[in-house]
Amino acid sequence: MSCVKSCFDALNNVLEGYSVNENQTILENISDYFDFRFSFFMEHPSCLGIFVDTMNPPFHLKERILSVRKSFDDLNLKIL
Repeated sequence: MSCVKSCFDALNNVLEGYSVNENQTILENISDYFDFRFSFFMEHPSCLGIFVDTMNPPFHLKERILSVRKSFDDLNLKIL
């Protein structure tokens, strides 16, 4: 579980540096956001597998993973 937390902490730190460009359309901003996020995974490939695995976690870990992901999910809602 500590590797899940480490990956989400690192991802959140990077994503907090993203800002919406008021001169772009919503679709352009969403595309930029996902490109920004993708660049994190290119630099941290081990986190990509962990991230994907948390999308459909094992039942016995679901609550713990959702707790770790909460700040990421909140940040996503704020940005998107």
